[in-house]
Amino acid sequence: MLEEVYQLRVLKCYNCSRNMKNNTSLAYACILIIGDFLALLAAFSAAYILRVKLDPRPLLAPIPATTYFLAFASVLPLWILVHAAIGLYNQAVYERRFVELGRLLVGSFIGILVVIGYDFVVQDNIFPARLVPIYGLGIGIWFLGAISHHGQFFTASIIQFWLRREQRADYWRHAGNA
Repeated sequence: MLEEVYQLRVLKCYNCSRNMKNNTSLAYACILIIGDFLALLAAFSAAYILRVKLDPRPLLAPIPATTYFLAFASVLPLWILVHAAIGLYNQAVYERRFVELGRLLVGSFIGILVVIGYDFVVQDNIFPARLVPIYGLGIGIWFLGAISHHGQFFTASIIQFWLRREQRADYWRHAGNA
């Protein structure tokens, strides 16, 4: 009887650590979404500065920086939806680096096409020059790849910490009951 109770506790603890891993995966996906949003916002801000402030050539439409920043930030969720639609935030994808980098490239090209398509449909221009989306795409892929690369090391250390913590807690729970 006592042995059956112990096995039930072990099974329950296994399920707790399994749920913990699912919660960690969900939290990591949320962190990835926020990181991607900020990385793309930074990339397109840098593209704006490169083309508008540092390049002396004339612009198609003189758009102030705050207007550009707010307009692009409002369109950027479409890009994030593209990334979600191709599965970039699934655990099976972000645990395999080359699959993730391939999907980052595909998602970035589709994302920029969606943003350019939106710019074409609306009356007001989002981009002050034609080179801004090209610069933004290049810098964005670089930033997203950097976040992905560093994020995997950061996430691995966090997951290892939580799993070790759960193992220690399980050990002490069972040692206290013995």
